[in-house]
Amino acid sequence: MLRPAAVDPWSRYRRYSAEQLQDALLLKVLRAADVPLARAARALTGRQEGGVVLAEHRARIAAERARQDEAVALAAALLEGGAQQWHAQERTAEAQPCAGVVLTVPVDGEDGDEDGAVHPAVVTPLVRAERRGAELELAGMRQVGLLEDGQVVGVEVAVPVARR
Repeated sequence: MLRPAAVDPWSRYRRYSAEQLQDALLLKVLRAADVPLARAARALTGRQEGGVVLAEHRARIAAERARQDEAVALAAALLEGGAQQWHAQERTAEAQPCAGVVLTVPVDGEDGDEDGAVHPAVVTPLVRAERRGAELELAGMRQVGLLEDGQVVGVEVAVPVARR
């Protein structure tokens, strides 16, 4: 998003000018707030557009927080009241495009991911989708265990992609 003011031809080290400092700081705090790169780029186009980006992001955060608060309240009610009568309702929803990957579980003797780091096979398609301008909703990430003969053989990870 920020074009370097200069690139060292030997080391490929990128240098930025003092004039780019404000944009660099803005990008850093927007990314710290989990604003997707495509939206962060819009914020760099001007103060008014940046305000719109922040308002949209705040609305998404508020909606996600409301969903979480509702889930926590329901969990508390279940813990306090035990079994209750629930009314089940079936709904049809429009298909949601996702960026995803299926990972297989390592075979005995292979090293697994034990340090808690995100597997590169999960990160790669997400980065590619974001570079293409997809607006990923990481809060909506879902993973489903894949079973075969009662044994876990993998996991499917999917992240909803916002429609434009």
